[in-house]
Amino acid sequence: MKQLLHSLSILLISQALMSQLNVELLSTVEYPQDVGNDVWGYVAPDDREYALMGTFNGLSVVDITDPRNPVEIDFIDQQGSTWRDIKTWGEFAYITADEAGTTDGLLVIDLSNLPDSISYENMNLDVPAEGIINTCHNIFIDEFGFAFLAGCGNLNEGGLLIWDVKSTPGLPIYVGKGPAEYSHDVYVRNNVAYSAEISKTPFTEFSIFDVTDKNDVKILGSQSTIGNATHNVWLSDNSDVLFTTDEVGDAPIGSYDVSDPSDIKFLDAFRPAASLGSGVVPHNVHVWSDWLIISYYTDGCIIVDAARPDNLIEVGNWDTFLGAGAGFAGAWGAYPFFPSGTIILGDMGVNEQVGRLVVVSPTYVRAAYLEGNVTDATTGAPLNNVKVSADDIGVIEYTKADGNYKTGYHESGDYMVTVSSFGYESEERMVTLTNGMLSIEDFELEPAARISISGTVRDDVTSEGIEGAQVVFTTLDGENSFEFLTDGNGDFAIPELVASEYRIVTGVWGYRYNILDNQSFDETTTNNIIVNLTEGYEDVFSLDLGWETQFFGGNQGAWDRDVPIGITAPGTPVLIAPANDSDDIGDKCFVTGNANGLFEGLLLGTANLTSPVFDVTDMDNPVVSYDAWIWITTFNGAPDSEDFIISLDNGIEQVAIDTIEFDFQNVLSGTAPNTWQSSGDIPIKDYIEVTPELRLRAMISEQGFDTAVEGGFDNFRVVDSGTSSAKDIVEADGFNISPNPSSQEFRVSIPESFRADGTLHLFNMQGQLVKNVDVVQQSEVSVGNNLEAGVYFIQLESKNNVSQSTKVVKTR
Repeated sequence: MKQLLHSLSILLISQALMSQLNVELLSTVEYPQDVGNDVWGYVAPDDREYALMGTFNGLSVVDITDPRNPVEIDFIDQQGSTWRDIKTWGEFAYITADEAGTTDGLLVIDLSNLPDSISYENMNLDVPAEGIINTCHNIFIDEFGFAFLAGCGNLNEGGLLIWDVKSTPGLPIYVGKGPAEYSHDVYVRNNVAYSAEISKTPFTEFSIFDVTDKNDVKILGSQSTIGNATHNVWLSDNSDVLFTTDEVGDAPIGSYDVSDPSDIKFLDAFRPAASLGSGVVPHNVHVWSDWLIISYYTDGCIIVDAARPDNLIEVGNWDTFLGAGAGFAGAWGAYPFFPSGTIILGDMGVNEQVGRLVVVSPTYVRAAYLEGNVTDATTGAPLNNVKVSADDIGVIEYTKADGNYKTGYHESGDYMVTVSSFGYESEERMVTLTNGMLSIEDFELEPAARISISGTVRDDVTSEGIEGAQVVFTTLDGENSFEFLTDGNGDFAIPELVASEYRIVTGVWGYRYNILDNQSFDETTTNNIIVNLTEGYEDVFSLDLGWETQFFGGNQGAWDRDVPIGITAPGTPVLIAPANDSDDIGDKCFVTGNANGLFEGLLLGTANLTSPVFDVTDMDNPVVSYDAWIWITTFNGAPDSEDFIISLDNGIEQVAIDTIEFDFQNVLSGTAPNTWQSSGDIPIKDYIEVTPELRLRAMISEQGFDTAVEGGFDNFRVVDSGTSSAKDIVEADGFNISPNPSSQEFRVSIPESFRADGTLHLFNMQGQLVKNVDVVQQSEVSVGNNLEAGVYFIQLESKNNVSQSTKVVKTR
């Protein structure tokens, strides 16, 4: 019998766990030098309750009749398997394993002699015309005693295999099969099977089958799921609603009306508010009465009130994961069907190599529901995507296209609710919520003021307008962006701009970016904007300037231009993928896939990123620079066949100029490159003949079966090293202006980095230079005392850098 530790670990786990809402920890059972997986329950004829806990090395049978003092009855050693699935029928348990190379087949356990002893047998079942079962991913046994095996290797392409386990208990009899479509998980009731088809392309889905005739299974309907990784499904007690999980970071729990399988309707999507955006992965959902019992890997067990399946609300939780972050660690499964109400959780314990059976007691409560409608106060039209939030309790919801919203909280009380939408005046209201009751609150929002704006983007040397320049207005919270393109004269117009504060990013290939922060627009704002751009090749990827992406082979990991999500190794502070772009003036970069899961990077493929053409034939000594990083996750041993190569292509030949390195030894020692690496200036003429058709290519590839690759690319620049025309635009710490607005002068504090050789430039709204001020060896200067009332911009410049422009307002 395996040595167990439980009582002493309760204090340790209680101190480490992140959350406990309406759930009490009763005990834990630990499996040293082992990793946990799925869990199921069994109730004996004498009403004793047992946990059946899967681990990598086998199956544990634990008496939890006294849930505070669990006792292991036996441990059945098996071939190692990361995946086990467990179900019971009568006095037998049936356990699948799904590890490549294993041959144990189906483990069948006779539980009839508990608590004295158990007996078991490994069965390699013979499927007619298909072959012998060595591995299966999942099993479900319906109320009629039919076992549905899912994902059994290549047999039936992983589709359902159906066995009778009622007629001869412990000796399954083959009776039929479903369609030859891989099933990852399955739920069956009343001769209707719901299959989670995680491998289906281009979109994963659940399919519904009529399995009345086991030799003639008929499809009734199918539905794709939001996360596109349909992992498991479970049916409501009234058989009308199906709940689903998608096994990817931040994926929701979906609820679907399946009362008519030919017309499936989406109802709601639940995500835990406490970890939203952190990449936490849901795994399995079960239904007890009208509550969902959900196992999240690094969020533990979450209980959701599903009495209103179109308004799913969290009412309980217990986190088994000893650490922060996302990935595949923590709670694997949760079993809530004991008559006593006890819930058992299977925790992987991968970081400590200590799997855990966690025994908890829930207090099921009904949520306090809040629903309503939001409309335009002027037109009465419903408003979509309006934010409805109660910030004090972390409740956030958004209206649908019909203006309706549905949310709630786990506890009664009076809460301040804020309703806000860009382009409208926000409204606050105190609302009273009561457990088990529905509160209806409707809102009418008044439109915000709108103004007309026009502008010109021009060359800062010739003052000629620049055609095709992108001008993007983004609200300071980053939630709303509006893009405009300049015409042949470099002009753009915004007939109705919502009065607000914006960040204005302007750029076009062949020029350097211009970024204006904290630009305020209201009825008093001058309606003509002049934006000057300096020639040069620069891309910080805030805008789409025409880089091409290609992906060959594999199924994930293509280059993606976005704000990076970042990945932290589960249970550790090791940063695998930086959660920020490089230290440039933007906030986006290119990353391979931009996923937040440890194993969601580049797999079995090659991703190419290619710049637009750049012409440096008029430069004396052109140099290229960029920032990049790479991480390689190894599954077995050292990585192989992984490359991140930077090349130049002149239209005639392609030449490698750099290889981004990954030091595998740092991984073994517990440290790793987790920050952006700068290439420095690379002389182009040292590597390739300069032509007007130059392009840069970043190629990252993964060709083995035992690794996943992550990579990033940012801050691209090409300059003539013999000139100073191209300077870094930097965020100058300590560059402060006060008072602003001012009726007299502005006092400008000068950062140390500009005091050696710096100059202050003052521009008017049209981009014309009004004044230069020498700031050498000065910590503060004053400027603008004699200016006319209006809007101006102040910028600092040194030999190598320029600051971002800051707007100042001179009042009368």
